[in-house]
Amino acid sequence: MRGAGATLTGPRCPGTPPRSRSPASPPRPRPRPPAPCAPPGGGSRHRRLPRRPRRAVPASAAGGRFAAWWAERRRAARLTVTPIPFADLDQWGFAPAGGDLAHASGRFFTVTGLRRYDAGTAVHDQPIIAQPEIGVLGILVKRFGGVPHALMQAKAEPGNIGSVQLSPTVQATQSNYTRVHRGAATRHLEHFVGTARGRVLVDTLQSEQGAWFRHKRNRNMVVEATGDVTEHPNHHWVELEELRRLLRVDHLVNMDARSVLACAPFFRPPDTGDDPFLRALARSYRDPAVGRHGEQEVRTWLNDAKSRCAWNVRLLPLAEVGGWSRTAWELTDDAGRDFRIIAVRVTAGDREVANWSQPLLAPRGPGLAATAEGVLRAVSVRPPTVFGDCPTPTAVDRGVVTAMARRALAGEPLTVWRDGGIARDVLYVTDAARALVAALDHTDALAGRHWVVGTGRPTRLTDLFAAVAEVAAERTGRPPVPVVTVDPPAHATPPDFHSYTVDASAFREVTGWEPRVPLRTGLERAVRFLAGTDAGEPPARCRPGRGESAAR
Repeated sequence: MRGAGATLTGPRCPGTPPRSRSPASPPRPRPRPPAPCAPPGGGSRHRRLPRRPRRAVPASAAGGRFAAWWAERRRAARLTVTPIPFADLDQWGFAPAGGDLAHASGRFFTVTGLRRYDAGTAVHDQPIIAQPEIGVLGILVKRFGGVPHALMQAKAEPGNIGSVQLSPTVQATQSNYTRVHRGAATRHLEHFVGTARGRVLVDTLQSEQGAWFRHKRNRNMVVEATGDVTEHPNHHWVELEELRRLLRVDHLVNMDARSVLACAPFFRPPDTGDDPFLRALARSYRDPAVGRHGEQEVRTWLNDAKSRCAWNVRLLPLAEVGGWSRTAWELTDDAGRDFRIIAVRVTAGDREVANWSQPLLAPRGPGLAATAEGVLRAVSVRPPTVFGDCPTPTAVDRGVVTAMARRALAGEPLTVWRDGGIARDVLYVTDAARALVAALDHTDALAGRHWVVGTGRPTRLTDLFAAVAEVAAERTGRPPVPVVTVDPPAHATPPDFHSYTVDASAFREVTGWEPRVPLRTGLERAVRFLAGTDAGEPPARCRPGRGESAAR
């Protein structure tokens, strides 16, 4: 891993409100939800939420109170997240031997390295968060006036969009609920662990995202409260039917709460209403026959995939991870495609600890989910190297084309490894966006497979960089900067020297999609955008250019 002294400012703490209907608006009249029940067919290891005698409704569960409570908790959170250099982290540091980023206590988590092998050959290096703990994600449920409610938490996290999101009753890692931070105790933990806990309805172990975490698991629990529950301003009783509606609001119900609710057999969407997505989702729950494949077919397909997979992984010191570099402010992949590790300082108005600093994983972009009429399905679309004139505000230098264009505009030579004979398939950003739209429009035919998209034309890196230099020269009025060959760095891996060309014919036959923007046109737009950004001009919105023609 290369180290450098350059400073890169991290992202600011986001604070934009949800784009969909605000939860602060008055709730619409709604029918009383039906009693939760076990899944059709019986045999589930999860237990029902039974009917209980009517109880007095606490203030936090009264109808119409959620909007006011939520607005008040957002005001009270007072969360600030400030990017800082790694050197300013408290109790965190890079180990002298191996370079792993760890806490002085040895707890919480460690950012270390991982190397993936395919059939015995090393094919991929990356940092990974090693946290071999079992956390608790628990939602407490109870009936008030015969209506089931869930006790939800307004929790501020440094990585949240909007600062505060609706979270499970308890959302805590083992290091946190055992108070390694020496702060306040985790509220309501007694309802989920120990002999005094309530009636367990759901209790399953689920893994965190394996692309980012190494062997981190959570205990997803739904527990029915059998006694009194202490009220706290950060917790609020929400009717299950209202909670279901809140799932549709952007950046409101966090992913941990969603993962717990997905394990609950009584939390299923109604099969009535005007929303085709909800009807499709309900149908997929109710009638297994509507799926393209039966349950046993899916299990067999998954086992076949596992038996064919020749992958294995091993941990290695962070300093030995190839293709990643560390600056004073971030740990990032040289290709600009994966996540980043940054450092932040956090202050929070109502957390177990009022202020702290920590490393943070910063993803680069969103994923894609798609639906088809009648049943929920998903499509995976994989583009090649994508470039264009729409970099995100916090990552204006990401991607090899953008990096080389900035160098060319600055009058710096462009470097290519060895003789530059390696070829890549490069796709303009609006063509990649059109491919995703095409996937949504043809979900029924595409569901259940990975699809690759690209131009189908290999471009040698020397030719690509030379074209970048020519376009930049037209913009600056200076001669094109030279393209020079250099020896590859020690961290280069075999895939770095492979040429890639994408055959998108299968995707094209189903969707009719074709790339429209010629390479030269795309480079001109990208360089024009970057030149304007460097000159202080406001960035343009990402949009297809006028007069796009089919690439030849």
